[in-house]
Amino acid sequence: MSNATATETAPAWAAPKPTALIVLADGLVIEGFGLGATGEAVGEVCFNTAMTGYEEILTDPSYAGQIITFTFPHIGVVGTNEEDIETVNLAGAGARGAILRADVTDPSNYRATRRLDAWMRARGAPVLALERFILAHAPRLHANSRAIVEDIAQRYGLSFDAARLVYAPHGLADWAGEPAAPHDELRFLFVGRLESRKDALLAAAPAVLRRCPQARLDIVGDDTIARPGGGTYRDALADDCDGRIRFHGRVGETALRRHYRDCDVLVAPSVYESFGLVFVEGMMFGKPVIAGRAGGAREVVADGETGLLVPPGDAEALAEAMLQLAEDAELRRALGEAGRRRYEALFTADAAAKTLLEGLFAQPNTAL
Repeated sequence: MSNATATETAPAWAAPKPTALIVLADGLVIEGFGLGATGEAVGEVCFNTAMTGYEEILTDPSYAGQIITFTFPHIGVVGTNEEDIETVNLAGAGARGAILRADVTDPSNYRATRRLDAWMRARGAPVLALERFILAHAPRLHANSRAIVEDIAQRYGLSFDAARLVYAPHGLADWAGEPAAPHDELRFLFVGRLESRKDALLAAAPAVLRRCPQARLDIVGDDTIARPGGGTYRDALADDCDGRIRFHGRVGETALRRHYRDCDVLVAPSVYESFGLVFVEGMMFGKPVIAGRAGGAREVVADGETGLLVPPGDAEALAEAMLQLAEDAELRRALGEAGRRRYEALFTADAAAKTLLEGLFAQPNTAL
């Protein structure tokens, strides 16, 4: 038997297991160790030196909805107290969370009454509990899709009485006006952030364009997001298909409307959307929509009637749907016209408001 020492490498099974994840918008996942309240926080990550104090920063209303990354190395040494908060409305103002490089240390400041991680745990838990309490006890809940209700019920372990739920979609003012400008090309349009969740589009588009020399793909939206292996997702497509994939970046509202007006097919293969306003925008302009068969897309896009739904992340199925519409002008016309009628019936601002009001007052004996 060997004489093991404390300096030997611990076996893999003895290593600490990550208890927290950071998931960035480009799909990068970073493992770490959680502290404070247990739950999820979604927000913009921003950096701060922490030189003004942890409580001041985390409770500062100017950081509302953000996740703070502290760059100062001595995390926790000042501790926390009951005097240095910037707002008493802890549930409605202040940061959503914090990201630290080092573990929290014990406080050494004479004013400290609590460790930073204990203070975050006490501050965060009531907010999470309050959200669940509201969902469980509010007399009415407005949902933009049945998909989001199913997801929330599963996440919080709740069962919603159908009488409490009001399903009403988002409505949009009608942007459509002038007819599309004449063009010889078949134009596919993608509107959104070009990032890892759009891998199916990145794989399908070159294959489709090689099969259809008369087609092009316009990509509108942020195309500067970095890939995990370096470069951007735009770089992966920029040299393919002889310039028939065109990148427009972020555009203003007038330019965006022009892109919708002049496209032939809207391609929006999201892995998940709780609703999906981009689908409504496409139908508003009378365009057939290709979307992922997940989340709210199944309730906005009528499969085979106003567009085509494909399995999320399935590049082969997406390419087949794009080719089907590329080769059938009559199908494009029929789906687009049906989409416009569906928009007018369900998704205008007036139609959505009417649906919501009818649902809210359908049971007058229920207190609002």
